[in-house]
Amino acid sequence: MSRQMVFGIFLLLIGVIGLIVGLVTGHFADSPGQTALYILPVALGVIMLVLDRTSR
Repeated sequence: MSRQMVFGIFLLLIGVIGLIVGLVTGHFADSPGQTALYILPVALGVIMLVLDRTSR
């Protein structure tokens, strides 16, 4: 496994945990900026995994 793949999986895992916490506590949709910050790690993790797969 490459470092990019490991970091992508890590970001995805942290992002999913953050999304679950944000949804359970009800802070997910407090403001558009906060919603973006909950989604950003998931999006970056997915982008990193896709780029790692397509570059091979």
